[in-house]
Amino acid sequence: MDKLACFFRWIKKMIKIESYIKVQNELINIREFSGSLPNAAYPEGAILLILGGNTLISKDMWDYVDQLWFYLIDGVEHLLQRKHYMGYFPGQPIEIIFKDMNDVFAEVRVGDQHVVVEKASLFKEIVNAARNFFQFYLPLSDHPESEASVIQRLDNIAKVVPLNYG
Repeated sequence: MDKLACFFRWIKKMIKIESYIKVQNELINIREFSGSLPNAAYPEGAILLILGGNTLISKDMWDYVDQLWFYLIDGVEHLLQRKHYMGYFPGQPIEIIFKDMNDVFAEVRVGDQHVVVEKASLFKEIVNAARNFFQFYLPLSDHPESEASVIQRLDNIAKVVPLNYG
């Protein structure tokens, strides 16, 4: 195995992203969820985002999970254009920042936690986790037609970034 492939395998282990849906004050991983959403128009849930061993978003930071995914995708799209992105969680004053550093690295900041990460790995993992979430959520959504455009956005990112390494 070459050094680059080993590096990307190591990076992948350093990034963990999971989605949860909140049902009766319990967060359930989307892979384990079945049934209907209590509020399909405004689904509450959480994203677990661990980069470089640092937890930037924890399950305690639950919010409107579909909207939070849109903000993370916005951040990736800005980085692809070599621009910075700043936003907030949909229902609370937690700041999200994606800061372009150079061709290879970006800084991701959520609240007072931040980490520098290799962009291609970040893009791959966010696109894959977002696609998993929306493939689960769209059939249950109250407005699947309007949110289906997110799959097109993810496909556009995948065309620009090599998402099949490692």
